[in-house]
Amino acid sequence: MNNTQKIPFQVSLGATAKSGAESAISLLSRSLPASVVKVMNSRVVVKFEVLSDYNLPEIEVPVVGSEYVRIPIQKGDKGILIPCDTSVSEISGEADGAPSLDSPPNLSALMFLPLGNKKWKAVNERELTLTGLDDVLLRDDVHQLKIEDQFASWNLLVTRLNTLLVTIGAGLTTPTVLTPLDAVELNPVKDRE
Repeated sequence: MNNTQKIPFQVSLGATAKSGAESAISLLSRSLPASVVKVMNSRVVVKFEVLSDYNLPEIEVPVVGSEYVRIPIQKGDKGILIPCDTSVSEISGEADGAPSLDSPPNLSALMFLPLGNKKWKAVNERELTLTGLDDVLLRDDVHQLKIEDQFASWNLLVTRLNTLLVTIGAGLTTPTVLTPLDAVELNPVKDRE
């Protein structure tokens, strides 16, 4: 007679239930910290920022956010991976159809959410702060405004007006000269850390 036949049925049943529950829990996704390795429009490749005995691969996941407000995520940005109870492939445009209620494999239903950092520069908490690394673009379906482009356009207009004022200035009793805007003097922004 082997040992399995000597263990009381209640003890064996409890151990089996515990083993089954632990196995099911290990298949579930977990929220884990990650950093961006590569940016691809509304998706990113991330690496897990955890110490682990397991070999966690870099994975491609959608970014949490709206089509109407895009944040300039960069390589190295940190955040968390948030799991969903079903596949997000259909909603994020990777697959067609609708997700089923079946539990997805544990790394396939994750989404990246950027996370605030204590090292960020302080801003006015009562203002909406938009920061683009190259420019800030505001647009609708018909119009768009790029801050840097508009600034350059304004200064070009001032230069042309000054040229005209020099031409007609001799006939004016008080000649006028307009001064181009200087971004540094207008609204100085400190360098990013």
